[in-house]
Amino acid sequence: MLPGYMLKLTDGYEYRTYSFELVETIRKVLLVGVPSTFPERGGTAQLFWGLLVCFVTFGAYMMYAPFIEDSDDKLSQLAQLQIFLTLLSSLALRAAPPSEVVGQLVTVILFLVPLIGVALETPLLEELGQAFDVFRGAFVKLFPNFKPPTFEGSTTDVPAPAPPAATALASKLALELTPATKETKMATETSTAASVTTEPSAAGEIAISVSPIGSPIPARANLSA
Repeated sequence: MLPGYMLKLTDGYEYRTYSFELVETIRKVLLVGVPSTFPERGGTAQLFWGLLVCFVTFGAYMMYAPFIEDSDDKLSQLAQLQIFLTLLSSLALRAAPPSEVVGQLVTVILFLVPLIGVALETPLLEELGQAFDVFRGAFVKLFPNFKPPTFEGSTTDVPAPAPPAATALASKLALELTPATKETKMATETSTAASVTTEPSAAGEIAISVSPIGSPIPARANLSA
C-alpha cells in the first residue's frame, strides 16, 4: 500500500502505467527546462526542439493511454496536440513575407482544438443531439408528407432472378457433388440387386426364389432334377 502523498501521483493512472507521472515530469523538463539553455532565446532551435518533444510525447499518450478514464486520455492527447500546433503556428508565422492565408488558418486551428476539448469534457454533444431530435420531430409534424429527394442511381439495383433451367442445372450439380448423394446412389444400386435362394423338394425338384431387395413378393420357379 502506497502512502497518501504517493497515491496523489498514481491514483489517476491504470495499474500497468502507475509510474507514468515520471514520463510527464520528464516531458515538462524537456519542453521547458532544456530549451532555456539554448543560446538563441525564442529562436528556431527552441521551436524545433519543442515540436520534436511534443511529437514524441503525443505518440506516447496515444500508444499507452495511461489514465483510467477514457475522457482523461482524450483530453491529454488534445493537450499535446494543442502545444504542438501552437509551436508549429509560431514557426509558420515567421515566414517572410507573412501570408494572410496562413494567419487565418492558424487562427482556425488554434481555436478548433480547445473547442473539441470542451465538447468532449462537457455534455455539449448530448445537448446538441437532443436538440436535433426535437427539431426533427417538429419538422416531421409540420411537413408530414415531405420526403427527402432521391438521386438517380442512389438505390441499389436488385439482381434479376436466375432462369429455371439454370437453377435446375445448379441443383443437379450440387447434388452430384454432395457426399451424401454418393451414399444414396450406393443404397439405390444395392436395392436393385436380387436375392436368389434354392429349396430342394422331396419330388426331386428344385425351387428357385428370386426376390428383389425391398420387394415383399418373391418370384418362384421350379426346376426338375
